[in-house]
Amino acid sequence: MQPADEQMSGGAKRLLCGNDTNYLSKDDAFPYECKNCGECCRFYHNIRLTPLDIYKLARHLSIDIKDFINDYCKVNIESEILPVVEFKTIGGNSFCPLYINSRCSVHAAKPASCALYPLARIIDISTGTQLYFAQPHECDANAESQSVLDWLVQYNLIDDEAFLSEWHGFLTDTMAAIKRMGALTAICVGTATIHLHSLILTLIYHQYNDDGDFLPQFRDNCEALTDMLAVVSELSGI
Repeated sequence: MQPADEQMSGGAKRLLCGNDTNYLSKDDAFPYECKNCGECCRFYHNIRLTPLDIYKLARHLSIDIKDFINDYCKVNIESEILPVVEFKTIGGNSFCPLYINSRCSVHAAKPASCALYPLARIIDISTGTQLYFAQPHECDANAESQSVLDWLVQYNLIDDEAFLSEWHGFLTDTMAAIKRMGALTAICVGTATIHLHSLILTLIYHQYNDDGDFLPQFRDNCEALTDMLAVVSELSGI
């Protein structure tokens, strides 16, 4: 079972669901009761982390953001237009590195995709609307139903909706800007070489003060990156 609340990448992929998909409003209810079996923390792969996920996790663990990424994450810069940060896996069974002693060691700050489960959400690119749906799971037998809104409130995910909209907008706009640059991945300025993936990783994932609110810093970092990409484009003659 894999949470599906992932960042868009590789061309701003959009989950296109057929007519049999039952989207849920926040007032709709779904049956679920966690059995503490750990199945959603084990035997998984490619859990993608947003900058907000990483900010919360690093602050929860009281470590530097760069150290968190180095210790618990892998960064894919080979096959993606933008760098993608994912959890490393440990052991032959691909366990989450924060699944310790048969439990989530960061339950209070776990990533949005994990906190949402068994729900998932996508963004309709044409409207910017956030859509929720229930993923297939085996934890609904004899379970009580609860509303989508109650679930979001329980895991402090309401405030994340503002970030998610801005995050997907940033991904879409930045990938479009990089595509316009063609195959350009780096530019030489004097004796320095600016690698675009490193620039994006630093500004969008690393550069946060954990004493300040996240969203204003994220917006400032996005603006700084947009300005830098414009300079890179100008210097490269694109």
